[in-house]
Amino acid sequence: MIPTTEHLASALGQQSQTQLALATSLAGTMVATAGKIARLNLTATRSGVDALFRQWHRMMPAPGQVPALTSNNQPVDFGLGYLMQLGGIASAAQLEAAEAAEIQLNRASRQMVALLDQLGSHAPAGSDTALALMKAAIDNTSSGFSQLNKSTRIAIDAMRPAAAAAAATAIRPALRTAARTAR
Repeated sequence: MIPTTEHLASALGQQSQTQLALATSLAGTMVATAGKIARLNLTATRSGVDALFRQWHRMMPAPGQVPALTSNNQPVDFGLGYLMQLGGIASAAQLEAAEAAEIQLNRASRQMVALLDQLGSHAPAGSDTALALMKAAIDNTSSGFSQLNKSTRIAIDAMRPAAAAAAATAIRPALRTAARTAR
């Protein structure tokens, strides 16, 4: 049977549904990520205020004494921990978005190949090569995107320990030095 306007409209409708599902999935990921960041910010603010009051109470002198100012590297460690948690949230959101996009791309590819199969069954002689080329291009695009996502996941997983080690050895001392010179 030759694909009619109804078949093409159905294929376009399925494609629209696929794109809407992707947009909904990405919006859900963004809302969930915003919630995680809001919780992180609330926790960070609460911890920062608690630390400030604890330090203020320690510095309060007894009657007749001079306040003692102490050097404390806790804000540096606190800020670094915050940044590392924020980075973790961002990388998790990126991975979720990439997985959702990959799922939707695979679904759209399958739909496109099915439409090409329908068109190919009634295509003129000699057009088999062109249809096979289009199917191969769709498959290669889908495979390339999947490989890119896998490589990105591997790279992120490999970089996490290195980032933590760099924070422990290089960033903390630099931040402490900067904090001392700012006083």
